[in-house]
Amino acid sequence: MKFLATEPRIIEGVVENATKEHREKVKVLVAKKKILQDRLLKVDKKAKNLLEVLEEGSNRNVDDGYIVKEIFNLDIQAGQLKREIEAIGFEANELENKIISADIIRDNFRVFKDVYDYLTSDEKYDLLHLFIKKIVYFEEAGADKDGKKTGKIKMDLWELPPINPSKLDSAIDFAESAIWLPSADSNHGHAG
Repeated sequence: MKFLATEPRIIEGVVENATKEHREKVKVLVAKKKILQDRLLKVDKKAKNLLEVLEEGSNRNVDDGYIVKEIFNLDIQAGQLKREIEAIGFEANELENKIISADIIRDNFRVFKDVYDYLTSDEKYDLLHLFIKKIVYFEEAGADKDGKKTGKIKMDLWELPPINPSKLDSAIDFAESAIWLPSADSNHGHAG
């Protein structure tokens, strides 16, 4: 952990990749939102034109029932498009909020190291389970220079809140403060 806290290039690389991925997703969502907004404008324009035809209908030989039905259908389409636009906007905002700072992550590693060094072995084990979602080992074919097998590890982590060092005395305290575990008070006799 000390290495990660003091080696900014690793953290900045990870953050840059995550940020790039989020920004690309945001671009796709913004493009999709633009297409839906253009469609909504066309639907609104068509509905407005039909309303004008309906108003002038007394002067022409127009089927009012058909026009009213078309306006009703266009209103339903407009409502669906507005909901989709709103959902896409919400999703894009969520992604933009996930774009993170390498400095914040580096600071979190420093705090984590300080806390981790003072935990018992059982608390360290419990705490790491709270952070790590999944670990997959990919063994590479062949061996390294020493004749030992080599491979790569891919680790998925849970999305974590910022660490507040003033509130951490143990892994249990961290889990409770992050709402991952019920507090001992509410767990009816759970021994921490």
